[in-house]
Amino acid sequence: MPELLSKSGDLRAEIEAERGDDTYSEVLKLKDRAASILAEAQEAGDLKTALMGIREARGCLELMFKAEGRIQEQSINVNLQQVNIYQSPEWSKVGSILARVLAGYPELRSQVAGELASLARGAK
Repeated sequence: MPELLSKSGDLRAEIEAERGDDTYSEVLKLKDRAASILAEAQEAGDLKTALMGIREARGCLELMFKAEGRIQEQSINVNLQQVNIYQSPEWSKVGSILARVLAGYPELRSQVAGELASLARGAK
């Protein structure tokens, strides 16, 4: 039984290799056809079709390069972290400086405090 399983694995590899070759040749045919249509469209002055042909030929090349291993797709993980500046030590320092500078101007101090409070509420 193990021999049979090992042979089935070999057979599976052969089938996959054959299918891969067929797939690759199909991609080549598509690329050639896209290039042919592109040339015809350029000769006819049909820019829209020519651009579509370029896009299709590019797609075929990309697929070929992926199949050959020249292009490798990678996933990128991005971690975002929300920061609340109003709870930071630096913001406390700014608040202390503003309070000290505005100490002689009670109306202005009150106005600045109100504006900063509304900013803090909007950030929540």
